[in-house]
Amino acid sequence: MAVNPFLTTIAKQHHLKIEEVLFCRLERGHFGLAQKRKGAQIYRILIDKEQLACIYREFFTFFHELAHICLGHLELTGYANDSVKKQLKEGEADLWAWEQMGILDKKGGPKPKYQVCYNCMAMRSPHCLREKGR
Repeated sequence: MAVNPFLTTIAKQHHLKIEEVLFCRLERGHFGLAQKRKGAQIYRILIDKEQLACIYREFFTFFHELAHICLGHLELTGYANDSVKKQLKEGEADLWAWEQMGILDKKGGPKPKYQVCYNCMAMRSPHCLREKGR
């Protein structure tokens, strides 16, 4: 595990109780994880950048996991067990991440210059779609 000081600083600007952002290996198909320390209001974000195809995906994963903390998703008991509510929570985190990254226009759709990256992030593509399109 390696602490990323840059992302940790950004995370702390959004939520003071975030302890650190770490790059580490996660289970295949799990790109990031927001964790809450048991018995405390202290959080950390784990990101497996080895599974991510590009820097946009790294930032998206970071902001997606940060959204779960900032939007209080980790505080909701029983919420993650309901598949419909879990989908809503994931969609809310995606939207928050895209807004933080400046990917969306004023109507809520992707800006034209980010359309390919938006699709890649939305599909959780294991490959960079921008690279394949060249």
